[in-house]
Amino acid sequence: MAGGVVKIQRFLGTYEHAIDAKARVSVPRKLLDVLKSLEGDPADLEAYLSAGLDGCLWLYPSAAYETLSAQVDAGAVGDGKIRQFARVFYGSTEPCPIDKAGRLLIPPKLRAQAKLAERCVFVGVGNRIELWEPSAWAAHEAEGQQQFEETSKDVFQ
Repeated sequence: MAGGVVKIQRFLGTYEHAIDAKARVSVPRKLLDVLKSLEGDPADLEAYLSAGLDGCLWLYPSAAYETLSAQVDAGAVGDGKIRQFARVFYGSTEPCPIDKAGRLLIPPKLRAQAKLAERCVFVGVGNRIELWEPSAWAAHEAEGQQQFEETSKDVFQ
């Protein structure tokens, strides 16, 4: 704690940005700053983008991706559901460099899967960033808001 300030290393907030003609999108500054602080050298900034749940994409910094990968790898190889999950998860994941201007190139397959066209919503979710198609995010957020209080009883026991 330097100067009485605690630096939170979590991805927080919701932001909407345009996707350019080359399928690049600027990572919101607040999220990019956290990513840089977690990854170290901003000249070689790379994150892992994969198919997420509920129709979004997941963007993980390296360390968080390694933790998630360890959970996937710990699954029973004899279980067909776990094998299939691992195939989809690893098969959809791509290392994605973030350029010096803070832009992320979204690979075509992942862009199509999340139905991303002209705009992208970034949602900070603690140890990851979710990328959403704007109307899909609006519907998901509305549903989440309705369940927020009820679910809080399970979260905060």
